[in-house]
Amino acid sequence: MKRVYKVLALLMAIAFMAAPAEAKIFRFGVKAGLNVSDMSLNNAMSDVFNPDNNCGWNAGVVADIQVPVIGICADVSVMYSRLNQGMEIKKKYMDQGAELPTDFGSDFIEIPVHLKYKFSLPVVGNVFAPYLLTGPSFAFNLNKKTFDDVRNRKCQTNWDFGIGFELFNHVQIQGAYCLGMNNLAKYWGENYAQDVKVKNNYWNVGVAYLF
Repeated sequence: MKRVYKVLALLMAIAFMAAPAEAKIFRFGVKAGLNVSDMSLNNAMSDVFNPDNNCGWNAGVVADIQVPVIGICADVSVMYSRLNQGMEIKKKYMDQGAELPTDFGSDFIEIPVHLKYKFSLPVVGNVFAPYLLTGPSFAFNLNKKTFDDVRNRKCQTNWDFGIGFELFNHVQIQGAYCLGMNNLAKYWGENYAQDVKVKNNYWNVGVAYLF
């Protein structure tokens, strides 16, 4: 993964250095969206948790840079993000008295770094411009409360793939699938030890306004 990050950073740097300074456009804005989680659980954990389609949200600020001549753009966001909100223990375990803390792995500071390619459309380019995006996202867990025998890693890494469009050079609407890259389970009890693998996959639909 480190090699992939380095290649992505190198491509971004080459593109921006190659373009004349007057062609580069820096913009800042605000951003918000909806998260729909679909955690990947292995072994017995899939029998305990019901992780599918748990909704959350995010909000924050975004910095965007684009090189109009070649259509390459990039943005970096800093977001407060709610993930896995409402994740439930399956009924058969609830009947045994199991409880899940309400803030279990829910609150994050998330930093997505996206490389985008914006398509230049004749005539309507200043009104409607579609784009593709990809890049890593780093989410830092803010929660301290967990199960007595459960410990999650503080940082989760995702790789995002998505599409979007920009309206009137200010409003961006996009959707992305965020693929979990690292195992979040640091320690999930002696009964599971190193066998537990938890990856946080989720869909995100977001809207940004750039000034």
